[in-house]
Amino acid sequence: MIPITGGVISGPLLKGHVVPGGADYQLIVADGTTAHLDARYVIETHDGARMFVHNTAVRFASKQDSLRIMQGQPVDPAAVYFRCQPRLEAASPDYDWVNHTQFIGVGLRKP
Repeated sequence: MIPITGGVISGPLLKGHVVPGGADYQLIVADGTTAHLDARYVIETHDGARMFVHNTAVRFASKQDSLRIMQGQPVDPAAVYFRCQPRLEAASPDYDWVNHTQFIGVGLRKP
């Protein structure tokens, strides 16, 4: 379990920050090449609305690159398959569009 302590959201339709207190639960498969991620946290938008995020992801890399990732070393992003599917839930009418939108993301693992 990795605590989620903050972050910034910046895009054309959504701006704000990650509220501290969430967590990213990771299952690293026995050979170390695959990680299943399950993150749950809250975003607060620039205008004060809050929304819940449940993000699931899969990350796969070769044994050699997986070892480098675990040691905090840089790995060429092209060598890592990292896809996510965040689900957002908002009560604010201004952000109702997130409740019926399918999001798909590409992750990048930095040291």
